[in-house]
Amino acid sequence: MIADQRLGVASVELIADTLQQGYWAYPEDWYDLDEADEDEASDSESAGNPSPSRDPAKITLLIDGLNGAASRGSAAAHYALALIYRGDDLSDEEGSSYWYSLMKQGRDLDGVQLEWATAYKTHLLNAEREALHLNEAARLGWADARLDIALEKAQRAEHRGDHEQAEHWYKEAAGLGHVEAMRSLVWLAEDADDVDSARHWNHQAALHGDVDAMRDLIDEDDRENLFQNWVWIYLAEHLGTDLRESTLRAYHDGGLYAGQEYDDDQGGPLYVDGDEGVHLEPLSASDDVRARAAGARAPQPDQACLASI
Repeated sequence: MIADQRLGVASVELIADTLQQGYWAYPEDWYDLDEADEDEASDSESAGNPSPSRDPAKITLLIDGLNGAASRGSAAAHYALALIYRGDDLSDEEGSSYWYSLMKQGRDLDGVQLEWATAYKTHLLNAEREALHLNEAARLGWADARLDIALEKAQRAEHRGDHEQAEHWYKEAAGLGHVEAMRSLVWLAEDADDVDSARHWNHQAALHGDVDAMRDLIDEDDRENLFQNWVWIYLAEHLGTDLRESTLRAYHDGGLYAGQEYDDDQGGPLYVDGDEGVHLEPLSASDDVRARAAGARAPQPDQACLASI
């Protein structure tokens, strides 16, 4: 029975991580499929081995187990449940709020209109469940839940033009090591002509492994500091990017191959994109050793994130 139902045992933390990463599957069977593997997986499904589903109606056993753990105060279980109930916003066709409002008013619906209304009702219920479990996970100290809440509130505030609240919540997310939040703080500071804050958050993003921030610092804020520029060069290199390497490439401008790297055999108009790479004066031998060491000592993205939680 266990084999037939594909039952197994996993820690709540592993389940939460799996759901968060979008790997809702058995890793050895479904992880990172390429096109050939997708065909094989499709054949497997038709042979009676369906791909695991995140549809709450199809994973009641897992949800029951997570609810039990959540009732005992497991932050990870609450977060896993929030991820299960999280879904894409429904379009006007799929789960129409209009048809749902008519159903609430007592209108008899059938066919596709009833399907849309019912789907929207389920969507609202799942959204309530997601919010409940997400807030409880955050209250219990689960960092990813706190981050999700902070980012959502920051983006909503920014959308309505409330930059003060957006800054507050982006700082909350940045404190949890979120690089994109740091970059958002850079843009907010630049819009407010707050040069010092913009540089601070650019610097923080660079320390958290944002290579684009490192390049910005080399080109702008640290352009007069040769030693620090080489530290950024070596840190980026340590993370797998050589900022000295040219990224200039020619691309097809329009036509059948628009946006693809230029092929002389195809001909036609082209445009050039990228940059020539960073060119710096060399350091003395002793300073170069120091810069390499400083680049290697800088926090890696995961380390910086952990240090800030």
